[in-house]
Amino acid sequence: MANKTFLVIVICLLTTTATQAAPLTKQQKQIDTSIVKALAYLAEQQVPSGAWKIDAFGESTASTSMAVMAFMAAGHVPGDGPYGEKPER
Repeated sequence: MANKTFLVIVICLLTTTATQAAPLTKQQKQIDTSIVKALAYLAEQQVPSGAWKIDAFGESTASTSMAVMAFMAAGHVPGDGPYGEKPER
């Protein structure tokens, strides 16, 4: 599971692009859809303390930092939008 989370974070960081004025191509729409799904997955993997885990190491500053960067690269900031507040589970 940790490898999947790490891969999702890396993909989000590498494929997030700036908004363009031209209409989106089919491929760009697929990429955007993938990013939305990846961020939803990352949101589900966040532990109650607010961190993300790497199975072998537990809560990890590195994985948490990369997950936060993925959200911010997609334009999500703390306290705002659909991922602004962590819902209680």
